[in-house]
Amino acid sequence: MVRLGGDELLVALPGMEALEQAVAIAETIRQAASEPVVSNGHETVQATLSIGVTLALPAESVDGLIARADQAMYQAKEGGRNQVIPIQDPVG
Repeated sequence: MVRLGGDELLVALPGMEALEQAVAIAETIRQAASEPVVSNGHETVQATLSIGVTLALPAESVDGLIARADQAMYQAKEGGRNQVIPIQDPVG
């Protein structure tokens, strides 16, 4: 996991062969993060995550891959937040 800036993180999942696999993992992360953090018996924080998911294309640059994942994340934010949005390819 790498912090890109502000509240944005990048999670790389080596070996993913199907977008559906990566989406399922992202959904698990989203659900886990939504569990309230309890301190001294009081609910203190409940996070929401807007997650963009994509797979690397053959010969794609890291910058291109991150740009597509970022595009999907912003679609998740614009679409109501707290969701996982996959993006297949540069035109999809």
